[in-house]
Amino acid sequence: MVDLRHEVMNTLSHPDFREPDVRAGRERFFARLAGVGWIRVVTEFAGDSDRVVTAFPQISDPRRLGRFGQ
Repeated sequence: MVDLRHEVMNTLSHPDFREPDVRAGRERFFARLAGVGWIRVVTEFAGDSDRVVTAFPQISDPRRLGRFGQ
């Protein structure tokens, strides 16, 4: 994830798509990532300690999955 730090911050600042996560208090942010497809960044909002839970590249377009929680 360290190698993707810039992409993670950009995804949070300017997501191409976002949706709620299956877990309450979390949200998914997505951005197009050159050469891979997309990057998914999952955040957790917990007051003073908001955090990035995970971030990883994915091939599939999240807008086309057509189902919540995938």
